[in-house]
Amino acid sequence: MSGMTGPMGPPGAAGPPGPLGVKGDKGDRGIMGPVGPKGFGGPKGEIGEPGEDGIPGKRGRRGPDGLKGRKGIIGIDGPKGHTGQKGQKGENGETGGPGYRIACNCSDGQKGDTVSSPLAMESWRINSDSPSSAVQSVRKLKMIGIPLFLRRSGPVIGSWIRDSALPNNYYVTYDFYGRYVYQYTSIENFKSAAIDRTHDLRRYHYYGNSHVVFNGSLYYHRSGESTIVRFDLTHGAISTFKEIHGASYNDSNYLYAKSHVYFDLEFDENGLWAIYRKPRDEKGLHIMKIDPLTMQNIKTWRLEVDPTEYGNGFIAGGILYLVRDITKTKSTLDYAYDLYTDKQYKVPTPMFRNPYKYNTMINYFPRNNARNSRLLAWDNGVQMEYALLF
Repeated sequence: MSGMTGPMGPPGAAGPPGPLGVKGDKGDRGIMGPVGPKGFGGPKGEIGEPGEDGIPGKRGRRGPDGLKGRKGIIGIDGPKGHTGQKGQKGENGETGGPGYRIACNCSDGQKGDTVSSPLAMESWRINSDSPSSAVQSVRKLKMIGIPLFLRRSGPVIGSWIRDSALPNNYYVTYDFYGRYVYQYTSIENFKSAAIDRTHDLRRYHYYGNSHVVFNGSLYYHRSGESTIVRFDLTHGAISTFKEIHGASYNDSNYLYAKSHVYFDLEFDENGLWAIYRKPRDEKGLHIMKIDPLTMQNIKTWRLEVDPTEYGNGFIAGGILYLVRDITKTKSTLDYAYDLYTDKQYKVPTPMFRNPYKYNTMINYFPRNNARNSRLLAWDNGVQMEYALLF
């Protein structure tokens, strides 16, 4: 007879793991969980191979017009046209007023050189045949005639120039800064502002309004530099240039009072001259004689005169003349210096008239015959010329 079952004993110790079972089949993919936060950017990968060209897109709309291109170089003038039919005879002009007889009591000049009455001084005429083609100063200016009105054209400031070697050509620049020079091949075209040719200096802009032209070349101060440029107007290119070291050229220290000129260029019977100042020499006036072909320095002068006390100046017959004021209706020439004898001489203080009260350009125009030499002036937008008595 068996006895009764006793109580259950405590669990036994865990046995060792059994052998690895066979891997079961892959289960079904579970449901995708929520998107986690964006991680930090990884390192830049290597550049992949270029893909194949895509299908060309449709043609886009037409874009806006581009900026106008630069003007090309002016071509060679065409052949001269046939002479037109002779025009009808014009009407007779108005009868002029009576002239004035010039009296003379001269000691060192030819008869008729000196005017004795104030009335005659207002309306004198030149009848001298003095030569003007010498290589040094041979005559002194005694009187300046009444300004002759030629035309009113352009702004307050500008310049008009004649070529003493080609006197039928006239040239005009407007304002004291620019790149265009306008040419006229006759006095009729100049007076009617019928431009025959426009010269483009391109990036070699001029500064000031005291340029000169000789034998088809324009001489001018290049803006932003202490450089005088010789520009060949026939071929539209720079021939050569001259740098004047130490000269004022880009600040407010202009050469004359109430002017926009750093270099006053002049051309007389003796050649090309440049009048200028230096920044550290306020009371001195500097002049350089320049070879017009090579642009080499021939000689320089320093004069003990403050140019800012004057309104303008010019050189005629190797003599420097300074005009006292360019804004008064009646001004004077009260300074003259002979550059060949290196002596200042007393001027007979000839009257100089500024009828429009702002004469910003005064240049000498020499001719072989003294009575044909002139002063050219730009007075408040009006172009005028003055006859001269030597």
